Amino acid sequence: MVAKLFLVLEILAVLLIEIYCNCPNGATPTPAPGATPVNGPASAAFIPVDKYPNPRRDESVEDAYACTKVKDPYRWMENLDCPETKKFLEDEIAISKPYLEKSPFRAEVQARYKEVDDYSITLSRIFQQGKYFFSFRNTGTQKQDVIYVSESVKDEGKIFIDQNSFSKDGSVSIGSFSISEDGLIFAYLLMNGTPDCYSMHFKHVEKGEIYKDKMDNISTLNLQFVKDKGVFYTFIANNGNEFIFISDKDPDKKRIFSVDITNPDPKSWKDTVPGANDKDILEWAAPAYNYLVLCYTRDVKSVLQVHDIMTGKMIKTLEIDIATVDGSTFFGDRKFPNAFFSAETFLSPGITYHCDFSKPSFDLEIINEIKVKNFDREKFTVEQVFYKSKDGTSVPMYIVYKKGLKKDGNNFTFLYTLGRYGATMAPYFRPTRVVVISNFDGIYAMPSVRGGNDYGEKWHQGGSLEKTQNSFDDFEAAAEYLIAEKYTNSKLLAIDAGGNGGLITGACLNQRPDLFGAVICDLGTFDMLRYDQFPDGKDLVADYGAPSDPKFFPILYKYSPLHNIKIPEGGDKQYPATMVLTDPSDKESPKHGLKFIATLQYEAKKHTNQKNPFIIQVLPDTSQDNGAASTTNVYFYYLSHVNQM
Repeated sequence: MVAKLFLVLEILAVLLIEIYCNCPNGATPTPAPGATPVNGPASAAFIPVDKYPNPRRDESVEDAYACTKVKDPYRWMENLDCPETKKFLEDEIAISKPYLEKSPFRAEVQARYKEVDDYSITLSRIFQQGKYFFSFRNTGTQKQDVIYVSESVKDEGKIFIDQNSFSKDGSVSIGSFSISEDGLIFAYLLMNGTPDCYSMHFKHVEKGEIYKDKMDNISTLNLQFVKDKGVFYTFIANNGNEFIFISDKDPDKKRIFSVDITNPDPKSWKDTVPGANDKDILEWAAPAYNYLVLCYTRDVKSVLQVHDIMTGKMIKTLEIDIATVDGSTFFGDRKFPNAFFSAETFLSPGITYHCDFSKPSFDLEIINEIKVKNFDREKFTVEQVFYKSKDGTSVPMYIVYKKGLKKDGNNFTFLYTLGRYGATMAPYFRPTRVVVISNFDGIYAMPSVRGGNDYGEKWHQGGSLEKTQNSFDDFEAAAEYLIAEKYTNSKLLAIDAGGNGGLITGACLNQRPDLFGAVICDLGTFDMLRYDQFPDGKDLVADYGAPSDPKFFPILYKYSPLHNIKIPEGGDKQYPATMVLTDPSDKESPKHGLKFIATLQYEAKKHTNQKNPFIIQVLPDTSQDNGAASTTNVYFYYLSHVNQM
């Protein structure tokens, strides 16, 4: 992950060349601290088309879909082990590497990223049981948290469990845990390499002894001690014989209900908490003293509600910033009034709260915050807006920027989304965002386009299968909103999308090349007519539909990025500067990426008006992640070309 973020950063500094030299209306942005001003045109802004490789085109390769013949001249590139394919990739890197290294802002951005990403030892969550406090801490460079134990909330204590010791690569971690009432037995579920399959272990807190007793092949993450007699690995809480459960039978409307275990007949089950409104998605619930704390996702942010654990009546909403609260960070206990939880925001990696439930006001106190070097989050703001998509659907978008920003249309803006596979665009922290908004006074915008799960399964389905175009429309409408509201202009607008969001940026590149100044196509699925022929692509059929299906072929063919490249004819219109990002550890993305970049460059050679470059960048081998030694390509590239049009 570190290596990928370094790559993403390289765009930022190269794009700054063009912003600095060619800002519209005479505006002059502030470069990164210590950066050298550039006089005259940026040398990195242009790659002659005759410098692009000339890979072989086999025009004889074609397939028939629903009586339509479609050529695939670069089919041979799907063989990644072919010497010809390797040579083509080497030729592409020979172009992109020196091109990216020309940025005078490269060292500045790389140094700033390292600074922002270098956290001192931090507290991510804290729990109390018996006389002991258990805290999860991380130096910022560790892949897994280290668990400490102490007898005071203010004392760091000693290391109890180092999760990094479970595996050499730090990939194995504790999925869930529970502590006996006396605080002496720590039970935890450990991932064993199989999805949704865990093993249960027990460790004595004072002796440090790991018991020989264990359980394997557990498929739930819910773990709860009952008195000191044993462990249930499913229940929220209980009132005597009445046990409280959370049901996900309906994923859009989880239900909290209670069961009298002396009369477990489903007909006798009763709702503990009344159903929420249509926009709220219940994420988790946990006991705290005499209460039940429920966490909902409401308009793509966490909302914490306190309910009476006996009656289910809602008492109060806890006031927190726009944030995401992971249920794994929450600790509450029926015996103690103290509860703790951590929240992640756009501007902070983690804020740990303490709530005293013995007080009627339930006042929240910040007991720890992860600090980012030379970054004061109070100087920035997070705004949530709602804009209309093409079909009138209201879409939420977060916009992050420095307070006092002038909406004059001349601000560098980074527009990012996921919009696929039911992923949620909840608030989260990334060092790259800090570089954008602090070093370059830029704007970071994140819309929750359909195809994600921001409003439940209906929202996901609203951007899937025959409705996939809605994802692109939502993303394009976000760009139009930012321009119309004077946050930015098309020349200063850069776009990226993750989680196969490369499909979104690839499709939007073809559909609205006038709307963006720079585009990154990140690990995208670009050949929508052959994606299901690749091993991992078969899992995507449920989201996109099969190309062989007469119903879906015309839909896929209409938006497939590889098959809809149309550089404008004549004049000064052209495609924005585009980078295709692939990962060699992912055998799917290079197959799509190589064919896509080859086609883009082939079309560029036929259009003299296409001056903005098309390049490909390969992620380094993350198994040998060397962090600072890897080149920071992506942001450099963006900042060089966002004003190229």
